[in-house]
Amino acid sequence: MDKGHCCKDIDELVFRVIERSYLSKTLLTR
Repeated sequence: MDKGHCCKDIDELVFRVIERSYLSKTLLTR
């Protein structure tokens, strides 16, 4: 669990960006 802590933070950041773009795409499609 301790291994690759920074990687986990980056993954979380990327996930947030993807989630945001996905939400904006859904809003635009509507």
